[in-house]
Amino acid sequence: MAITKATITGMADLAAWLSENACPDYFDRVTWANSCLTCADADGNTLFSWSSSDYAVYKVPGGSAEIGNACSGDMISATHPATAAKCGGGILITLHYTSSGYTYFAHIVFTRTNSGQLAVIAVMAPDGSNGAAWSNIHSAAIGDAADTAKLISFTPSAQNQTLLVPFTTYAKPDTVSYTPHAFYMPVGEYYGIGYGKFTAGGETYITNGCWAVRD
Repeated sequence: MAITKATITGMADLAAWLSENACPDYFDRVTWANSCLTCADADGNTLFSWSSSDYAVYKVPGGSAEIGNACSGDMISATHPATAAKCGGGILITLHYTSSGYTYFAHIVFTRTNSGQLAVIAVMAPDGSNGAAWSNIHSAAIGDAADTAKLISFTPSAQNQTLLVPFTTYAKPDTVSYTPHAFYMPVGEYYGIGYGKFTAGGETYITNGCWAVRD
């Protein structure tokens, strides 16, 4: 499908873009109210939320979730806009900038697992904590094991080639759950690209430099 991309200058702007582009493929409704972005299903159960203090990736709709420290909502602005893009394999939201020597970022992917479940991949560096986009990544899907969070980290190696590795989610025993259209890149050529797209093996990908989503 054609890639749809937008520059996002605030959380209300993001909610409006997701309402148009993530519904109904991934959510039934997306709202911005009381300083919280909420993505919900048709029954009103929350599937993903992002407030000023944390973000939540749900394994049980409206129930069990993995919680991460969030960048404050006003981090996205006209001065420091985010990029939101949709392709055939999912949605990528990416923000990354440095201010006064501190690094701020938020990276989110909405996609489907091999079994068709919603998967959310997310990591943020709140309030200039200088984290890395390849450390402590939440990668969870509806129906995952809910006893704990299993975070993904990798060590990037900049080379003249790119290795695409599907994200796994914390599947229940005797099941397999991974993202056939969303990948992290432990070996990569594009770590410094910010948002972009590239072609490999005759297929097009959108990327934040460390992750990629196949069109």
